[in-house]
Amino acid sequence: MFLTRKIYPLILVIIVGVIGVYFWHFQAVAESDWGYIKQPVSMMNQSFILPLAKLPAPEISQKITVMVTAYSSTPEETDDTPFITASNTMVHSGIVANNGLPFGTRVRLPEIFGDRLLEVEDRMHWRKADNQVDVWLPSKEEAIHFGVQYATMEIVSD
Repeated sequence: MFLTRKIYPLILVIIVGVIGVYFWHFQAVAESDWGYIKQPVSMMNQSFILPLAKLPAPEISQKITVMVTAYSSTPEETDDTPFITASNTMVHSGIVANNGLPFGTRVRLPEIFGDRLLEVEDRMHWRKADNQVDVWLPSKEEAIHFGVQYATMEIVSD
């Protein structure tokens, strides 16, 4: 019994030491000129998402001149659920409302937002035309400041 109390911790120290030396050696080999790996591999430094510059440009299926306005999540501008869109998602930056395009349609307004993709997730009042787009903004002040603009809307095909 006395012998096992002294041997188990010693065995544990030896195992941890061997593992530590193994990983130290692996990193030393990885950093050396003669190793085939030039730098230690770290999952924190790897990105599995391609940078935007390497992604192919989306195809534009149609261009339409539209009137662009803005709205916010205030009761006087929406229905009784101001933070939920007509497609049943929470409002967030990058959504637009339009009556003529199906939910999930991705669009761009290059004169206003550059290459940023926006997605149709909301609807406007039924009396609004199909060539009007309403962009969601976080505050009523921003929506008022946005005003009314005319731009070419590019419908992005998937």
